[in-house]
Amino acid sequence: MSKAFLDRVYQPFEQEAADTARNQSGSGLGLSIVREFTDALHGKIEINSEPGKLTTFTIKLKEFEKSKFPEGFSTEGEEIFFGNEEVL
Repeated sequence: MSKAFLDRVYQPFEQEAADTARNQSGSGLGLSIVREFTDALHGKIEINSEPGKLTTFTIKLKEFEKSKFPEGFSTEGEEIFFGNEEVL
């Protein structure tokens, strides 16, 4: 990812290049949704990227007592679920 795109990567519907968007499925909502969940859990997302190479996303969450998770969330081991869908 380019440095310019990294500044807007969490914006809804953003994709790095229009020609890339035409050749791949997706709406550009995934990272904005992940950021919303991460923010709700007081976490942090780190991005390690170089243009033309692999991009790595690391999500770090603070440890929570099960009773302090937002309504609708549940935990099973180190995984986090919202409703019946696995989120992390």
